[in-house]
Amino acid sequence: MPKDPKNKKERVFDPEYLAYLEHGESVGVYIVRDKVNDENIDTSGKWIDILKVNAEWESFRYERADKHYPYTRYDCVYRYWDVMLVEAEIFPRINQPVYPKHADKKEKDYICWQTATDDIREHRKQGRKGPRYRIIVETSVKCDEKAGSSKPAADYRIVSLKKL
Repeated sequence: MPKDPKNKKERVFDPEYLAYLEHGESVGVYIVRDKVNDENIDTSGKWIDILKVNAEWESFRYERADKHYPYTRYDCVYRYWDVMLVEAEIFPRINQPVYPKHADKKEKDYICWQTATDDIREHRKQGRKGPRYRIIVETSVKCDEKAGSSKPAADYRIVSLKKL
């Protein structure tokens, strides 16, 4: 893996980063960071290492009306991660990501992932261990009509949380 890819194209095609996105680890980080509402897990200022994620790509078919032609319907497919289990280990941050001035969201996501990966490797190299958790998740797909959107979105509910 290139240590500091110079252009966006190299960043987008980093095989480790693509594997992180394609195997559900990114949604595992999202669930641990944003959906675990337990006072015993404070993820602020910490890195989340996904040890195991049991997730599959699923499809949800829905029909959407054209706002200009209400009688015209489109058959759409929404793809989402159906997550059942996440096991994670939490580490304190050694380094903070440094973003270029005009970085877009994808570039910032990559830089954050790269910084987290380097920090977690450093922790492991020094023999440090963080608290580990097993999280059982239930996935549902809903349309948020109140927000004015008929587009579906995956919603993740924590069924159980256990410290390992």
